[in-house]
Amino acid sequence: MTNEAASTYFSEFFHYESGYLYCEETNVGDVREYVKSSCFPSSPFFLYSRNQIRHNVRAYQQALNQHGFKSQLNFSAKANPNIAILKELRTLNCSITLVSGMELKLALSLNFDPSLLMFNGNGKVDWEVELAVQERVMLNIDGAFNLEQTIRICRNLNSTARVLLRINPNIHVDAHQYLRTGELGSKFGTHIEEMDDMLEILRHASEVTLVGLHCHLGSTIERVDMYRKSVILMTAKFEELKNEFSALKYLNIGGGLGIPYDKHAARTTPCLQPPIWEISKHGDTETFQQSASSERDVVSQYDFEMEMKQLVDEDVPSADNRSSSTSNQGHSSTNPSPADLVASFSDMIDDDMVVILEPGRSLVGNAAILVSSVLGCKTSGDKNFLVTDGSMTEVIRPSLYGAYHHIDLTEPTRHSAGKKVYDVVGPVCECGDFLGKGRLLNTPHSGCGLAVFDVGAYCSSQASNYNLRLRPAEVIVDGQTWKLVRRPDSFDDLVRPFMV
Repeated sequence: MTNEAASTYFSEFFHYESGYLYCEETNVGDVREYVKSSCFPSSPFFLYSRNQIRHNVRAYQQALNQHGFKSQLNFSAKANPNIAILKELRTLNCSITLVSGMELKLALSLNFDPSLLMFNGNGKVDWEVELAVQERVMLNIDGAFNLEQTIRICRNLNSTARVLLRINPNIHVDAHQYLRTGELGSKFGTHIEEMDDMLEILRHASEVTLVGLHCHLGSTIERVDMYRKSVILMTAKFEELKNEFSALKYLNIGGGLGIPYDKHAARTTPCLQPPIWEISKHGDTETFQQSASSERDVVSQYDFEMEMKQLVDEDVPSADNRSSSTSNQGHSSTNPSPADLVASFSDMIDDDMVVILEPGRSLVGNAAILVSSVLGCKTSGDKNFLVTDGSMTEVIRPSLYGAYHHIDLTEPTRHSAGKKVYDVVGPVCECGDFLGKGRLLNTPHSGCGLAVFDVGAYCSSQASNYNLRLRPAEVIVDGQTWKLVRRPDSFDDLVRPFMV
C-alpha cells in the first residue's frame, strides 16, 4: 500500500498511521486505555469525531446558501439523540425534527427554539400532541385521524396549531423495504390524490393553520433524481393551494440521503460477486465468502494483493470516478453529496417558499465508530469466526437490514497466522448476532482493538439491553482531546424500574 493510499484510508477524520487507527489527531488506543480506567464495562464504546459532524453540517448549509432561497436545516433526532451532539448542532444553527414526545421534551430541555421544531410521526398519542400544541411546535399531519385528533386537542386547549400535510407521492427508492416510506403500502403519509377530504376539513377548521407540505421518501437514498420527482409533485400542489391557504410557506423535503458505507469494502472482502453494496441494499444477510482457492484458512499476502488489484481494476470504480459509474441496477453506485441533493431541486423553489431539509444519517453517520475488543477466534466447519465484545445490541443494522459496515483492526496484530476470512460476531445468544460476514482480516490477538465504522446514525439510538447487556459509553474526540459524554449503563439502571 502506498503512502498516499495509507493516508486516505479510512477518511479525513478517521485514518491510519503505521497501522494504528486515529480519530482526528487522537490514537484510538489512547481512548481505549482511558475508557478502561474510567468505565465499567470499558468495551465496547462509541467514539465520535466532533469535527466530522461540523464538516457535515457545513456541507448542507453551504449547499443551501449557495442557491439563495430561504431554508431551514433540521436534524432528524431519531438518528442519534446523544445530548452532546444535539447541543453541538444547536450551536451550528440547526433545529430538530422529532418523532416522539420524549424527543420533544429533550429538545425543549436543551433550549431549541420551539417554533422551528418539527414533530413528525404516523401515530402520535394525545399527550404528545398536547405538548406540541402548547409549545407552538409545528405538527406534521400524517393522515385524516391525526388531523381530527389535532383539531380536537386544540379545541380542548383553546389553542391553535401550525400544521403541514405529509404527502405520500408513491415514489419507489432503491433501498431496503423497511426504509422505503414514500410509496403506496407504507404506513406513512397520505397519497396526494387522497388529500381532498383533509383539505376540506382544513378549510373550515379555525383551530389549525396549514403552513406547509412534507414528503419523506425513505432512507439510504443514492439517487437525487428521486428527490426531484417528489419536489415536482410538492411544488405543483403548493402552487395549487397557496392562494387558498395564505399561511402556506414551508416545503419540507425530508431527509434520507445515504452515505457510502461500502467505499472501502474491497479492502476486506475477498470476492464481491454480486457487489457487496447490492447485497446490503437488498437485505441479503448472507454475504458471500469465497476465496481464490480451497485453502480458505490462510490467504497469502501475494494472492490477496493480486485479488484486490483485479477486483479494483475490474469491478470497483475508484473514489474519483464512482460518481459517474453505474451498478448492475443501472444507477450510480456512490452516494451524492448535500450539494448534489440541493442542486437537484433548486430551480423549482420560488421566493415564497421556505425549504426544510431533515437529514439524520448524512449528518452523523460517518462521524462515529464502535470500538470493541477481540475475545478470540474459532472455526466451525468451513467458517472462521472472529468473536468480539461488540454485538447486535450496539450495531443492529447488519442483523436488522442486512446492512454493510466496514470493519478493521484498530492496531497492528501480534498474531502470526496471517489473513483469514472471518465472520465477525458478538457474544449475544443469537445466531443473527453478527457485525459483518466474509471479511478478510489479519488474524487478531486476544484483546486487539476492532472498529466498526460509520455507526453514528441508527446504532446507539437503537441499542438495547437484550441479554441484559449494558448499553455502552460514548466519547467525543476534538482534535487531540476527548470527553466522555455518556457513561455506560449500570446494573442498577437495569433493575431500578422494577417495582418488586
